[in-house]
Amino acid sequence: MAVHFDPSLSQGQWAANSTELASILGCTRRTICRWKKLPDCPQPAADGRHNVVAWREFMRRNGLEAGSEDADELELGADAKQRRAAVLADREEFEFAILKGDYQRQDDVRRWLGEMITAVKVELMNSAVRTASSLVGLTAVEILDRLRTENTRVLRHLHEEPWSDGSESSPG
Repeated sequence: MAVHFDPSLSQGQWAANSTELASILGCTRRTICRWKKLPDCPQPAADGRHNVVAWREFMRRNGLEAGSEDADELELGADAKQRRAAVLADREEFEFAILKGDYQRQDDVRRWLGEMITAVKVELMNSAVRTASSLVGLTAVEILDRLRTENTRVLRHLHEEPWSDGSESSPG
């Protein structure tokens, strides 16, 4: 972007402050602040005003163009705003899913899994005790058939019966 030239400004015209200077030169106040750090930068007058002609000459000597860095900054700012908006939208969606009950607390899930594993273990141990005495004297084929029947009964019982301690916070 080229430097804006205002023909109404004559030799010795002044900008009241950095913001006005930036507006006249076609850049941002932030760019002016950055350029002020360069060597041989025009110094403001005692009352804080900036000589516009001196600043244009400074820009010409140093190959500075208004808007070149500002456009990049604005683009980066827009990308950051878009990323922030996306993160906020994701957070709101996640919080809504929690309110709907789509997610469970980690310690609840661990407790429920522990209760399920305990229920399976108890059922399997009881099944072994119940079945062992009835297998004596049977053939291998009959033993396999009884074990399959007992396994099916245990799995059905675990599927149909409540496995938890009955608290309200259990899944299901």
